[in-house]
Amino acid sequence: MKITAITMMKNEADVLESFVRHTLTFADEMLIVNHDSTDATGEILAALQAEGLPLQVENLQAASHPQSEVMTALMVRAVAEGADLVLPLDADEFLLPQEPGADCRSLLEKLSPGEVYALEWYDFALKNPGENQQDFILSRECLRSLQPQKLQKIIVGRELASEKDVFIVQGNHALGRKFGDSIVSRQAVKLSSLQLAHYPLRSQEQAMSKVACGWVNNVRQFSGWTNR
Repeated sequence: MKITAITMMKNEADVLESFVRHTLTFADEMLIVNHDSTDATGEILAALQAEGLPLQVENLQAASHPQSEVMTALMVRAVAEGADLVLPLDADEFLLPQEPGADCRSLLEKLSPGEVYALEWYDFALKNPGENQQDFILSRECLRSLQPQKLQKIIVGRELASEKDVFIVQGNHALGRKFGDSIVSRQAVKLSSLQLAHYPLRSQEQAMSKVACGWVNNVRQFSGWTNR
C-alpha cells in the first residue's frame, strides 16, 4: 500500500522539521505546497529535500487562502502517482495511534482504499511555549484538551479520491462532491485506532504571525468551496 501525505503550509518553520520527520515514519512520500512563507519554511524544506527525504515541494504566491482547491489538486496528483491512501494534514498536526505503543503505519495499512475516514483531533498546549524550539515537538511537555474538536479531519481512499467532482472541504474536515449547484459531504467512517495531535499555538511570535497572516488570507478568500 502506498500512503501519501499532502499539506499546504505557511510560516511553519518552528514545527516543520518535527512534522516532516514524524509523518515520514508512516507515509511513503509528502506533497507540499509552501504558501508564500516569509520565515525559514522554504529553506528548511530545501534542506530536507537535499537530505534525500521523499518530498515534492512547490511554491504558491496568493493573497487568499485557497486551501480547498490546493489540497484537492494535491489529492488528485497523489492518486495519479499511485497513492492508495491520501492523508491531508496541516503542518501543526501529528498523526498518532489511540493506543500507546501501536504503530501508525500498520494501522493505516488496515484501511480500505474505498472509504473516507474521520479522525478525531485534540488540541495540545506546550507547557513552555517558545522554549526548546529545536527539540522534537512530541517530546516536549504539554497538555491535551479533554475533548476532541467538534469537526473531524479525514483520510481519503484512492477509489473515492478518483471520483468525478469530489473535493476536500476547506480545513480538511470532509470530502465533498458537487451536484450542480449543491455540495454533499461524503459519509466518513469514524476511526477509533488513530487520532491527530494539533499544536495551534507554540510561541508568542508564531501566534502573532498566525493571526496577522490568517486574517489577511481569509479576507482575500473568495472561494466557493468554503463555508465562510
